[in-house]
Amino acid sequence: METPVLDLATLVERPTIAIDGCRYEILSHDELTAVDLHLFEAAGRRIEALMGSEELPEADQEALRRLIVKTSERVMVGVPPEVAAKLSDTQRLAVLEVFTQLPALKVATKMMATGAAATGAKSAGKGRRGKSTGGKRPRGSSASTAASPGGGSPAARSGS
Repeated sequence: METPVLDLATLVERPTIAIDGCRYEILSHDELTAVDLHLFEAAGRRIEALMGSEELPEADQEALRRLIVKTSERVMVGVPPEVAAKLSDTQRLAVLEVFTQLPALKVATKMMATGAAATGAKSAGKGRRGKSTGGKRPRGSSASTAASPGGGSPAARSGS
């Protein structure tokens, strides 16, 4: 049976984080609209730009803090305000970091599972590993691609 190149599910499973030992959900990328994705990406670019500044005026510091709070609270689902209020900016950035890495982790996990299945299928084949596919090998050049050896001192030579 062939593995589909795209496997979509309409049931959203939210990942969880733990804050002070209690589990809370964060948004899944699967439930976001195109507009949501655009807004999260714009917020991420703005946060990175502000954090990359060598000098951060007072107004930009406050803008950065507000953006981190607003974005992290949008990502965290069902976290009571009193719990969210205890989080430092660094902890909120950690939540945002996990949120942004989720799609890559999901793809990597799926690829690892698919790779393991493919490896299992290959090893289940009857002695076919290591055999040629029957295609012609490309002809290579017989000339060396190695650089010509340089000789002597690297010091400049005087003209004679």
